[in-house]
Amino acid sequence: MQGREKWCKGGDLVGYVTAEQIQKAGDYLLKKMAEDGILIYSDIYDGTNECHELLTQAMKLEHERSLAEILVDLAVWEFETEGLIERTEFDESLADGESNYGLELTHDGRRFIADGTCFEYYGTEL
Repeated sequence: MQGREKWCKGGDLVGYVTAEQIQKAGDYLLKKMAEDGILIYSDIYDGTNECHELLTQAMKLEHERSLAEILVDLAVWEFETEGLIERTEFDESLADGESNYGLELTHDGRRFIADGTCFEYYGTEL
């Protein structure tokens, strides 16, 4: 799991996130990116409580409501590790002080979505 700590906000959290929890974020991201192949993080979450609530609802989170942004970060890490997306960090900060970033599907990522392949997510310790 080395490398995930740089993607996971709130490094003081301790616990385990299941593959099923990360899948909720990943499936949401893939659905958002399927149309035009890009996604700007601030379009789905700008660091405000209002956006957190909208993201939580969009991902259909119940018990893991406080983990919405962390689940997105973990899904992004898994997609990038598998070569499905490229992540570009922006200089601008969100309302919560975290950096904004953009995601773009790679050629393999576009093919993955077009083929309707199921992604194999992995759980991780926080």
